[in-house]
Amino acid sequence: MDHYRYARDPQHWLARAEELRTIADTFHDETKLVMLRIAADYERLASFVDMPRAYNKLLGRLAMGPEGDI
Repeated sequence: MDHYRYARDPQHWLARAEELRTIADTFHDETKLVMLRIAADYERLASFVDMPRAYNKLLGRLAMGPEGDI
């Protein structure tokens, strides 16, 4: 299993966040709050690992210019 590939995949972290929220809904105390905070952290991690991809996409658009040509 290639753990590094999963670590760089934002969809992996978003899926983990959703899974954790589903499990957290079965609790009604401090445990639920902790699990929801971890799920939020997973979502932040997903946006962080997706930054290079978004940055490269933005650079590509800037290089294309307003008319779509370089």
